[in-house]
Amino acid sequence: MFGFDLFFVFVFGVCCGSFLNVIIYRLPQNISIVKGHSYCPKCKESIKYRDLLSLISYIILRGKCRNCNNKISLRYPLIELVTGFFSLFCVYKFGFTINAFVVFLFLCLLILIFFIDLDTITIPDEFIMFLCAIAIVFLFVFSNVNLVSRIIGFFSISLLMLIINYIVKDSFGGGDIKLIAVCGFILGWQNILLAFFISLLTACSVSIYLLLSKKKTIKSHIPFGPHLCIGIFIALFYGSQIIKCYLSLFMIY
Repeated sequence: MFGFDLFFVFVFGVCCGSFLNVIIYRLPQNISIVKGHSYCPKCKESIKYRDLLSLISYIILRGKCRNCNNKISLRYPLIELVTGFFSLFCVYKFGFTINAFVVFLFLCLLILIFFIDLDTITIPDEFIMFLCAIAIVFLFVFSNVNLVSRIIGFFSISLLMLIINYIVKDSFGGGDIKLIAVCGFILGWQNILLAFFISLLTACSVSIYLLLSKKKTIKSHIPFGPHLCIGIFIALFYGSQIIKCYLSLFMIY
């Protein structure tokens, strides 16, 4: 029975991932996410109901559209697969509780921000508003982070980014600053510092690769939101362990 429960959780996550794909594709183009049938972005033909779960249909159709035979982007089944595993991971960490559901919603928002910012270098304000609502729920559901730590987390990195932006124009986008402010309230000041440090490491690594491969120039802009999402995810689940391991390096026995 427990195995069936986990299967149901995974299927639920995959279905949520399918809806995330719709939002990621439609929202930047100002297309309604609740009206109209799903369609192939290349031939514009409506996708049949049996093909709506791209994770399954991708395998059955061998990665091609049933109508036009063009290749389906690997991103679609990948997002569904990741969302499915995130749902399992939340249940593994928190059990079948409201905590697991709240964290899963938070992770879904991070997925949306990751890919939309990757595509458009923009983080929609609607996502920040939803994050604010989730942050309030976190305040009551997760008592392991006190209110003072959350308030310091809200201002610590976001103010630093604002100052850097004032000194070096367009260093960070407004969406990046809002994202790390709200997530600072969710994680607390210690974990948001770690999240920011991790995001800087990943962003620098990617930037160096893009420069060396000549895919970008020194004046090019890269989206920072995806790197923040990676850092926030790691800090959310493993922040305490990483910080403890780091501080243990300086302990004198």
